[in-house]
Amino acid sequence: MYRIDLLDFLRTGEFGPVKIGMTREQVVHELGTPTDVSSDAEGSIYLYGSVEMGFIAGRLKFIHLHRFRDRPHGTRTCHIISDGFRKWMSLKDAKSLLHEHGIDFNEKKDPWNPGQLLITRAGVELYFDKKDRDGSIVIGLEMITSSESCGSSNIANGDRLDWT
Repeated sequence: MYRIDLLDFLRTGEFGPVKIGMTREQVVHELGTPTDVSSDAEGSIYLYGSVEMGFIAGRLKFIHLHRFRDRPHGTRTCHIISDGFRKWMSLKDAKSLLHEHGIDFNEKKDPWNPGQLLITRAGVELYFDKKDRDGSIVIGLEMITSSESCGSSNIANGDRLDWT
């Protein structure tokens, strides 16, 4: 069984042994059989508890944690350590948690939705939807091409990234 710490995911962008770019077979080898699979012409999503692993052209392109009841959960082979994370976490609480654990981040408005993003140095995004009445938090990592990256990062104010 793997014990996957969400704080480590936020720091590194690696979900335990799983990394963006792995094949479906590699992910299944590491995490076991998913609890559910859905596919369409564009790709497939493997579900491990409240964790979605999205594949396009057979390669892992995103990892999302959402639709969890109280705290993120995994499966029998993939236990998620989610200390500090909960469904109704406020933006302020998330920023405090990241500061407390020394995880550098940048805050910005989501250009496609009415919410806020906290983006860690590893590229993991915490999305807070202002319209979502149940206060759900979405934690995700997507493959970012070099043309989509935030550019060079510089530490500003001691503990927060200022990407320019």
